[in-house]
Amino acid sequence: MNTTAAPSLSEFWAGCRVEGHLLFLPDTPLPKKLYTEQVYRPLLNLGGEWVKPVQAWRFPFNPTERLAEFRAGVFTKLDSKYHYFSTPAWLSHNLFQFAQECGIRPWELHDVRTAKVGDPSAGRGDLLKRLRLEGYTNLYYYELMPENRQILEREVKRLGMNATYLGDDFEKGTETGFDLLLANPPFRHEKRHIDRMLDVLVPGGLLLCITSPKLYDDRAFQDRLDGRCLLWEMRLLESDKDDPIFEGTNIGCVMLVARKSCKQAAPATPPSAKQAGQLSLV
Repeated sequence: MNTTAAPSLSEFWAGCRVEGHLLFLPDTPLPKKLYTEQVYRPLLNLGGEWVKPVQAWRFPFNPTERLAEFRAGVFTKLDSKYHYFSTPAWLSHNLFQFAQECGIRPWELHDVRTAKVGDPSAGRGDLLKRLRLEGYTNLYYYELMPENRQILEREVKRLGMNATYLGDDFEKGTETGFDLLLANPPFRHEKRHIDRMLDVLVPGGLLLCITSPKLYDDRAFQDRLDGRCLLWEMRLLESDKDDPIFEGTNIGCVMLVARKSCKQAAPATPPSAKQAGQLSLV
């Protein structure tokens, strides 16, 4: 009969060791509920996978720094720290479909083979893969989260994508001249991101963006879109708690399609006549 007491969480992390990209756990396990909530889910969130033959968690990066955070008790859940949530493939597909419903056919605005397109917060490459499926080959991206960058670098090489990394922080970037930006920016900074995306698009360029539901009723922000865009439209998507849009949260989202004005500079104040802004609810 095994009478060894289960370790505390701090003792558990202290007993872990790293070898390359592998994280080995102590021989003495934690209670199941504690392990699931405090070990399994956070490691999964980091991009880890359990490798049964070697009895270790494997990551696409060296997890030494993250293990130190666990041991110090200061680890912050990454999707909270960076406001990262993976974009489902069906959502990015629907965004392109929505653009067509709005009368915008990207392939009529530019040559997909040579157009300069990008994702300002690329995560693990969900939207870059969508751009590739749509026929785009000249890809650029930013990504703030170090773990995601390492994962994405491996994906870019694995898929043979022509994707150029421009830096970690899109808002500090200097690259301009984009024909199309496809984005799911951090919701807490989305207004700044959208303003900046419109800055770096070419005149007449296209923005396809996932935003938070609160922008659907934000008339002040919509007035800014009126002043900067030839046209824009939104569609609100409500999340189902039994089938959420984003894993780990029940928040809904808005699909935003916007075509930048052909004027080089936005007017100081929004025009009085509405240029667009038709809202639809599904």
